[in-house]
Amino acid sequence: MTIRKTIQSWLAKSLGMGAMARLWDSGADIGGLGGEQSADRPYAQVSLVYKCISSLISGVAGLPPVLSTLDERIVESGPVWDLLFARPDLPWERFVADSVGHYALDGECFWLFDDQLGTRPMALRVVSGRLMRHITADGRPDGPVIAWEYQYAGVPVRYAPDQVHQWRNYNPYNLHRGLGAVAAAANDINYSFNAALYNASALANGAEPGAILTIPGRADDDTRRALRENFDA
Repeated sequence: MTIRKTIQSWLAKSLGMGAMARLWDSGADIGGLGGEQSADRPYAQVSLVYKCISSLISGVAGLPPVLSTLDERIVESGPVWDLLFARPDLPWERFVADSVGHYALDGECFWLFDDQLGTRPMALRVVSGRLMRHITADGRPDGPVIAWEYQYAGVPVRYAPDQVHQWRNYNPYNLHRGLGAVAAAANDINYSFNAALYNASALANGAEPGAILTIPGRADDDTRRALRENFDA
C-alpha cells in the first residue's frame, strides 16, 4: 500500500505540473502548434515521463526483498520465496521494473500464474494491462469476470480468474480496469510532446531562437543605450 501511494503521489506531481512547466519553458505557442500528435508511447517519447518512471523503478528496485506472513513472521525459504525471489528467468529487479512500470504508466499490472501444480503456481509472468482483456459472463463491461484473455504474440491465451492477480488503481469509469496517471495527464503529456516536436522542427529548418524587448512609448538614444547596458549587465 505504501509503494502504491508513493507511485500515485509522484506521478500526480511530476506529470501534472512538470509537463506544463516544461512546455512553458520551451517557449512554444500552445494555440499555434497545429496538427497535434498524440504521444502513444510516452515512456519513449516524452523525457519527463521517462525520467519519472525510471526514477520510481530505481527507487523501488533498490529496496531489499522481504516476505512475511500476516502475523509478520519473516519468510526466507519455501515455494512462495522461490517463485518471487529465486527465479533466474525473472530476477527481483526485473520483476519490480515490470510490475511498477506497468502500474505507474497504465494504472494496472497483471501477474499471470502458469504451470500450476494443484493450487500452487510454478511460474509467474508480469504482463501489461494493454495486453489483457476481461471476459464477463453476460458480455456486459461491468458484468462478473469469468476469464482473462492475454494477447501473447498476437495469439489470445485464456486464463481462469484464479490464475490472474490484477494490481490496479481506482477507476470510477470501469469496474474491472485500472486508471493510470498517464491517462489522466494525457493532455499535458501531448502538449509537452508537441512542443518538443515544434521546437525541434523549427531549429531543423534554420530557425534561430531569440528575444524581442519592447518598452512603452518612444525612447531617445540615451534611454535605449541605458536599457541595453542594464540588460547586458
